[in-house]
Amino acid sequence: MEDSVFKRLHCLIVDDHTKTLRSIDAMLRALGVSRIATARNGAEALMKLDLAKSAVDCILSRLWMPEGNGLQLLKAIRSGQTRSTRVDACFILFSPTADPDAVKVAAGLDAHGVLVKPITAEKLRRAIHSGRARYFAADMARYTAQAVPQGRPPTAEPRTHV
Repeated sequence: MEDSVFKRLHCLIVDDHTKTLRSIDAMLRALGVSRIATARNGAEALMKLDLAKSAVDCILSRLWMPEGNGLQLLKAIRSGQTRSTRVDACFILFSPTADPDAVKVAAGLDAHGVLVKPITAEKLRRAIHSGRARYFAADMARYTAQAVPQGRPPTAEPRTHV
């Protein structure tokens, strides 16, 4: 994918911290993305995806958040619970730590990547490039059956910004 393709992307950033939302928004804009929506949790993201007038090409979501974490959002998308988003849309999770159990669940739901903070514009560009280039055959039955943790993990991740 050439960098010029970023200009046509429609992205959704999901995080419960305004500073992180703004930082990732600024990085995407520096890459050429102009259609960017934000949500503060998974529940709000699902609502925005249902109301979107055009398909969202790439979802960037924090892993652990209250009111719908990133894995719950990923499962909802992969299971076809959103009207305006393809089940194989590029989905990249981010977190301050690499939680091996969460990464395993994300892989089972065909996430396109998990970024460990700090997130840089170059990390973001590479993740979107490789995620958008990766094809997989959607398996709705497997996604629906995949167990996903609710809320935050027992040992909540540290609250860091990009």
